[in-house]
Amino acid sequence: IGALLLPGAFREHEGQQMRANARSLVEEINALMQGKQRFTAAYPGSEPVDSVEPPFDYALIFDSIDEHGRNWPSHGAVCGLAAQTLWLLASSAVGMHQINSMLNKLDVLTGHSEAGYGSYLGTAGQATIRFPRHEVVERCSVRHSQAMIAALTAPRDPQQTLPLSPLSAAGAQSALRRQVQAGEDGAPINVTLTAPAALDQLPIEEIPLRARGYVDSFFRLRISEKYFAQMKSQAAVLARQHAQELGAQLNSLLAAGRFDAAHHWLGVNITALEAQVRTLTQEQARLGDEVQQQQQHLQSAAEALERSPEGIISFLRRGAVRSALSTYLAEANTVARSLLEQRATDLAAELVRQQLAWLQTQARTLDLLIARLHQAHEWLATYEMALAGRSEGGVERSLARPELIDYFYGRYAGAAAADAQLAIAQGPGVARWAQQSPEQIARHLMQSAAATFAPILQCTVEDVLQLLWGERSAEQWVGRLKAWAAAAWNIDRSLLKSGGAALASFFTIGVPDAAASIFVGCGHTLVSTRDVERIIVLRTVYGASFDALKPFVLWQRAYERIAPYRPLHVLRNFHLRDDRSEQIFAVGLIFDSIYQDHSWYYHRPADPLRQSIRLGNGRTNALAAFRQRGDLQRDVMERIEAQITADGVSQAAARIEAWINEGSAGDDEVLNRLRMAARAYLQQLRDLR
Repeated sequence: IGALLLPGAFREHEGQQMRANARSLVEEINALMQGKQRFTAAYPGSEPVDSVEPPFDYALIFDSIDEHGRNWPSHGAVCGLAAQTLWLLASSAVGMHQINSMLNKLDVLTGHSEAGYGSYLGTAGQATIRFPRHEVVERCSVRHSQAMIAALTAPRDPQQTLPLSPLSAAGAQSALRRQVQAGEDGAPINVTLTAPAALDQLPIEEIPLRARGYVDSFFRLRISEKYFAQMKSQAAVLARQHAQELGAQLNSLLAAGRFDAAHHWLGVNITALEAQVRTLTQEQARLGDEVQQQQQHLQSAAEALERSPEGIISFLRRGAVRSALSTYLAEANTVARSLLEQRATDLAAELVRQQLAWLQTQARTLDLLIARLHQAHEWLATYEMALAGRSEGGVERSLARPELIDYFYGRYAGAAAADAQLAIAQGPGVARWAQQSPEQIARHLMQSAAATFAPILQCTVEDVLQLLWGERSAEQWVGRLKAWAAAAWNIDRSLLKSGGAALASFFTIGVPDAAASIFVGCGHTLVSTRDVERIIVLRTVYGASFDALKPFVLWQRAYERIAPYRPLHVLRNFHLRDDRSEQIFAVGLIFDSIYQDHSWYYHRPADPLRQSIRLGNGRTNALAAFRQRGDLQRDVMERIEAQITADGVSQAAARIEAWINEGSAGDDEVLNRLRMAARAYLQQLRDLR
């Protein structure tokens, strides 16, 4: 199968040269197809080729204008039609049926026109109605993903949120300090420092020192090492417990897709805990001052105890020591209780600050997540526009129209909030969404939403035709398909014998299942393709010749204008034998590629560093030598054509005309011939304009 694109397929480049080239190609193909020319060639590194076989059995031609006069938008569209047609013919059940049908009418390919052109030309038109199932699912999923994001970020009634954190409530700090100031058995830690009985039996001089040691050991062993450790452990337990409670409360909101409610819940708790931190900070400062003052009192009592044995009356000295000892122990008890209260307050403040920091971190993460969701919504909106704006191929009509998307979306879309909650459950966790790009979040939502629209994948193209356009009959659709599948050539049937009645035409419809198709009984051949997304029609026409094509006359005219002075053929037997040496010699004189020095004539090379080539003495001898130098003739014409292109045809024509009319040739026969040749070239140049 040959596939040939006519010059009209390249409207932006079509000109006299391309039309002349088309005419020369037509002549060579026609000679090869009818056995009037053999193809011989020798390629480097391979065996010579010498073939008398036609290059193909028949040629499909493609033009920019179809048989109804409609234009294809570009040569790319024409190339696409050619490529898809070849694929259909070679690789599909539709093409196989067409080829089998055409084999029964091979006689249409063996005729020829009155001018001797073979009737081996054909063309094709095709059209496809496509239901892109996956694209429809994707577009519905994109739309639903936007609705899911809107549901996740929509404002809600704050009263629907979970209760506040236990640490956020009024009076929570007092309860927290009591919880922290608990022993291993859970009971509150109480401190009562009493003097040992043995202490009173000591000599009065030893009592102050032993009492100071006893109190110091009590603060170190009981307060610092035992009670403070128990309180720290209790605070750690409370921290884990509160973290679990907060995490569960926040996760319950996020898992339910209540992002706005979670944002409100975090804000309320943060505000309450910030107030608690301020209160606890003030309490810490107050207790610090109080403990410092009490320690000063304890120090004063200790000093008084040390001085108590110094009394004059001996029997009064023990009573004074006992009184000082009682005061000292009372102050120690006060300091111990204050230290425990201060430590409980510090641990409670640390717990509240930790919880506040956690909530603030979660609030920042949630803010980032909501921002990512808004960005994902924007990405989805842009992507939806891109999907809706996809251009169709030249031969394909997509059923994925807005009304079809609306129909399927309205039929299968579920509740956006519930589907968003499902998407959250199917994902890696909402917290990780904040670390993902907007596109990643959008595609996760799309993937989750696609399951909602999975039933669309069970629909076939014929289901959709019946679903939305059931009022149209199969015959009406066939009429549309015929119009779309117009033959891709610009042919004037009046140039054919009997107005084209001898052409062989085939029309085949490829459907998913020919036995169950809505096109059964439409009067045309059906072929099962098992492609549930497409209805494909292929129309082929065979039996035309090149001279029946409408632009053939234009090719002929361009060929006649250009061929006399420019080589157009590839095959040697078509090379023109006309001697144009006089014309090229004359034009070379006009444009200084050939010059005269005294009686000698020279060829001036394009490279000024190269020496001129002596042609001969006198015009006759120089012309005879130039006639034998085809290389010089080609060099002269190439340089002159380049100069004409640069200067413009008008300036070149004026220059040629001035040379022709320069003086009188008299009886100089050679000069007269040169001027006549130059005049012929001038006329050709003007015709090309």
